Amino acid sequence: FSSEDLSGMQQAYSKICYRLIEVLDFCMSEQEGYPRSAYTLLETGILKCMSFSLDVPISELLQISPGLESIKCFYTVGMSNDFDEMLENVRYGRDNTAFIKLKVDCDLSKALQAMRLLEGEGLLKDFCKTVAIDANCSWTPQVATKFLQEFKEYTKYVVMVEQPFPFDMPFSSGKDNEEW
Repeated sequence: FSSEDLSGMQQAYSKICYRLIEVLDFCMSEQEGYPRSAYTLLETGILKCMSFSLDVPISELLQISPGLESIKCFYTVGMSNDFDEMLENVRYGRDNTAFIKLKVDCDLSKALQAMRLLEGEGLLKDFCKTVAIDANCSWTPQVATKFLQEFKEYTKYVVMVEQPFPFDMPFSSGKDNEEW
C-alpha cells in the first residue's frame, strides 16, 4: 500500500509501526538481549498499528479465526494503606469489568483486606474466578504457603497468581537463600 492511500490517522499508525520495527530490530541485535516480554510488547504494538493503519482486524492479518470467546480484561488495583482510595479503585474497576487484579507484595494483610473489599462490593460470586493476584516476584516459599493458608476461603475466586517468585530464584543475588 502507498501512504497516499491512507488517512492522517492511518499514516500516523503506519509511522509508529515502522519505528516499532526499528526498535525491535535494534533490541534483537544487541548481545545482552532483552526479556522475551519486551519483544512481545513491541510485537503486539506492531500488530496493533498494522491493524489500525490498514483498517483490518488483527485476526485477519494473522489469518486466524477471530474466536468466539470473550476476552477477560482485568482492572488492576494496587495495594495502599489508604483503604478509601483502594475502595474507590475497586468501584471504578467494577464499573468497567468483572475481573480485578490485585497488585500485592509480601505483606498479605493488605491483600486480605482488599479481598474483603471485593467481597463487600459484591464482586466475589460463587463459582466465578474473577480475581488475579499479582505478587510482582515478591514472595518466598514461606509467603506463598502463608497465602494458601490465610486466603483459603478466597482461593475459589482466584483465577491465577501471577509472578509469585523472583525470576532468578532460588539463587538471587542479595537474597537470603535460606528462605529457599
